[in-house]
Amino acid sequence: MKFIIRDDDTNFFTKPQDIENLYSSIFKRNISVGLSVIPFVSSLSDVYPWNISEEKKEYLVSENIDLVNYINSNINIDIFQHGCTHEKINNVFEYLQNKNLKIETLRGKEELEKTFKRKVDIFVPPHDQISNNGIIAIENARMNIIRSKGSKNFLFRIEYVFVILKMILHKLNFFNLSSLEMPAYPYIVDCGKHQEAYSFRVELGLDILKKGLLYAKKINGNFILVNHLHMMSEENKKIFLEIVDYAQELGFDFIKPSILFKDEK
Repeated sequence: MKFIIRDDDTNFFTKPQDIENLYSSIFKRNISVGLSVIPFVSSLSDVYPWNISEEKKEYLVSENIDLVNYINSNINIDIFQHGCTHEKINNVFEYLQNKNLKIETLRGKEELEKTFKRKVDIFVPPHDQISNNGIIAIENARMNIIRSKGSKNFLFRIEYVFVILKMILHKLNFFNLSSLEMPAYPYIVDCGKHQEAYSFRVELGLDILKKGLLYAKKINGNFILVNHLHMMSEENKKIFLEIVDYAQELGFDFIKPSILFKDEK
């Protein structure tokens, strides 16, 4: 049973203290956190509303030296790629857009690997939304995907037949639950040219998260919890810490997020 913490939307405007405010007690327990980092946040990015110019401008995460030094000195922080700019254009999320996502994905990955001096091979789609075009772009960059509760895509390859069957059987197993109450699919799936893992958002609440943990324990599965430190309410912080305590009581293994897919090989 593996437990992973994923936190989305780290970017140029993130301060080390923002991370410490939520995770200092977690780091003291030698538990790792995967930060999903936006390489080039901009005025068109649909994330936390920092006071930035309306003029189209990109803010490189590498230019926040305090943040970079803090992350690079903390052995309990892993890095995921979270889009490239996280821009929502004409109400379309970034990895649902028709722009050249192959170029953008590689551009973002290069920025992160150069900045944080490590290989980045896990991708988290902005808003957990991704098209087939986006998946192909991520495969081109040789990354795996952590997304929401299950796969909603189908590419014409044999592996996807098995992926769809797994998703259908999982839903049938919980046919009496709403999509919010249904647990995330608890295993890594092979999509042919990449692998995927699935997650729960802390906003789902304590009751749903506890039931998801118990389900993952029962079938020896994975549990990935998603936070957004810039928008973390005191109530959700309390839920997060309680779920971590509960997972430790249940005997989950808190692994470094970067080894999740490597453990499957």
